[in-house]
Amino acid sequence: MAGLNKCCYSRIFIRKMFKVRRFHNALFGLLVGLFCLTIYNKQSNSWDAKDTSELLSEEIDSQESYMSGRKFQELNERTQHLNNEEEVDIVYTWVNGSDPDFIRNFEQLMKNEKKSKSDIVALNRYNDWGTLKYSLRSVEKFLPWIRQIFIVTNGQIPYWLTLNNPRISVVMHEEIFENRSHLPAFTSPAIECHIHKIHGLSKRFIYMNDDIIITKKLQFSDFYSEKEGHKLRFIQERLEHCNALCPANNVNNGICEVNCTTASCEFDGDDCKRFKELPAYPGTDKDFLYDSWSGSLRHTHFILNKAFGPRDRYIPEHAAILIDKDLFADLIKSFREEWEITSSTKIRHHLTIQPEFAYYNYLIILGQSRAKGVKTTRIWTKKNAEKIDFFMDDRGRIERLMQYKLCRRELLLKQPKFLVFSDHFNRVLYDAEKREIQDSLRTFLQNMFPKASEFELK
Repeated sequence: MAGLNKCCYSRIFIRKMFKVRRFHNALFGLLVGLFCLTIYNKQSNSWDAKDTSELLSEEIDSQESYMSGRKFQELNERTQHLNNEEEVDIVYTWVNGSDPDFIRNFEQLMKNEKKSKSDIVALNRYNDWGTLKYSLRSVEKFLPWIRQIFIVTNGQIPYWLTLNNPRISVVMHEEIFENRSHLPAFTSPAIECHIHKIHGLSKRFIYMNDDIIITKKLQFSDFYSEKEGHKLRFIQERLEHCNALCPANNVNNGICEVNCTTASCEFDGDDCKRFKELPAYPGTDKDFLYDSWSGSLRHTHFILNKAFGPRDRYIPEHAAILIDKDLFADLIKSFREEWEITSSTKIRHHLTIQPEFAYYNYLIILGQSRAKGVKTTRIWTKKNAEKIDFFMDDRGRIERLMQYKLCRRELLLKQPKFLVFSDHFNRVLYDAEKREIQDSLRTFLQNMFPKASEFELK
């Protein structure tokens, strides 16, 4: 009996020891984790102590860029497939906003339009950061099935671009604008009204801006397939209100509503036209007077409400999009007057059409009514990690270098389809600042695409 008790006590003692050891192991692991986290934070916070050139060479100029990773290359080898189904072209719109003649003409136009000095910040939209060269390199590397590339400009030609390559053409605004009185054009919506008129353009083409970089192998089926139809990429955000009390779907719905009789809701569209005097709006509209881009989205939404009835509509993602030029032309014919206003508007304005928003939502309407054999599939780019946004803004030099580092990590982790650079500067930039930003961005992109494309002068 005594031997049995000893055995039981031994087992109890062993179990307690195991529990103590497990606790000690867990505690040890926690301490090690906290130690590593402290070291990481110290390293992360040591950016301020490093020389800027060292940061660039360490984080951007390293020989082992994210493009050279073995796993990344293996992934691309699996997806290498040329599109042999149909010929597809690419259309870019590009302007060099740093050109002195362009700046002088733009500032004169702003003066004629009686815009204030603060509106000169609008020039930031036209900054040329040198991304077109690397966008073309990304197209050559990741979209080898593209037939022809068209660059639509106001007459400017990038100094590094070769005109001897038969696969690339520069198209002047004069070649596609039917009404020459609408020129010169300083807004992208005005130019986008006419890109489908490029001579020799394929029936379906990809439209891109120069700030879009392709970051992995894409097939034509990433834009269109017989089973899924047009693949439409959206921001996961719909147009909700045009003021605090009026949902955007209530404008042009056939009912005159007091809550929609404000400038931001275009005074309820045509719903209240039969009344001589508009009822007073029982609130304030000041917080809902949108910038020209947001306002033009709502204006386009109201136009589509009137033609096709109110419904929820989402905002297209800023990425490469596939356009069927016949369907695009049909859309323009349906709203001829509105497109003429957009084409003739020389400065961004809220009472103009947003072509991409109109086209995407027009395709959805056709798809839902099964008209013209159109099918659509919606893709939420953020949910599917298809795109990375790189915001060019007022952050300082060191913070921007850290931004490159984080972007590189994000590219490795997400392996998206698109990397997009967009301006968010809230002030006029000095020339020295522009040069610094251009140099750091060039270094970052050169690391991604070190090999010159066939479209560059040798």
